[in-house]
Amino acid sequence: MATTGDTLGSGSENGPGKAWSADHSVDARYRFPWLGGPVYVRIILGRERRPDERAREHNAASIGRSLMNVLMFAMGACVIYTAAGAILLTFSSVLE
Repeated sequence: MATTGDTLGSGSENGPGKAWSADHSVDARYRFPWLGGPVYVRIILGRERRPDERAREHNAASIGRSLMNVLMFAMGACVIYTAAGAILLTFSSVLE
C-alpha cells in the first residue's frame, strides 16, 4: 500500500501544477491494487470551510443518499447475522 501525492491542474486554487496543500488535520491518500487497475482512496478530516449556503445545499441533496446508506448497512447486518445464526445452528448440537 503506497501513498501518493496529488497534483492539481491549471484550474486549481494553488496555481498551475502545484501540489495540493490543504490544512486538514488528517489527509491520508492511498493507492490499492485492484482488478482492472489501481483504486485511489483519500480520507480527509478537518474543519468545515465551505460557505454555509453551499454546505446546506449539499446536506439537503444528500439526505436520500444517507438514508439509503443506513438501510443498506442494516440489510447487510441482517444478512451477516442470519448467515452466522444458520452456521451456528448447523454446526452446533442444537439440531441433534
